[in-house]
Amino acid sequence: INLGKSTPWIAKQEDGLKNAVRWNQDGFYSAGNVVYNGTLFYRALGQVFPGIPLSERQFWENIQTEPIVYTGEVLNPVSLSSTTLKGLVIESGSENGLSRKGFLLATHPTPDFGSEGVIEILATRELEDGSFEADTSELLADRKYFYKAFGFSMDGQLAFGSVLSFRTPQANNSP
Repeated sequence: INLGKSTPWIAKQEDGLKNAVRWNQDGFYSAGNVVYNGTLFYRALGQVFPGIPLSERQFWENIQTEPIVYTGEVLNPVSLSSTTLKGLVIESGSENGLSRKGFLLATHPTPDFGSEGVIEILATRELEDGSFEADTSELLADRKYFYKAFGFSMDGQLAFGSVLSFRTPQANNSP
């Protein structure tokens, strides 16, 4: 995909962003043009000449969108009672980032907030690439677990990643 100046960007139509283009610092933009910088969407407030960064508030406004998070595979190996879950923030939805992110873990395939048997595990490590991790503990042996990443934007919007699963190994009860 060519994401150079004035290349149409496939954006979320429900947000009114279907005509967004990939932002290029060398570009010229007219009032109302929407650009995407790889993380967030911005709208030109007037004519924007080449070289004006997105941080210049008199020229650009950040467009709030829903956050997007991705659920990653567990880091192997899964031990008898613990593992590490991985997630990734694809889009935070605003310049302020996410207020809370982590995982929902359950032994049934629908881990949701408020559901019986669901454990919320907050991210304990955040990496520069937007990924985050959390360690689980006290898992039961030979059990299938279901989990999904979540993220709350600063303005309270909630996003979920896909539900994935893993199985803990059987306990070795040999003498």
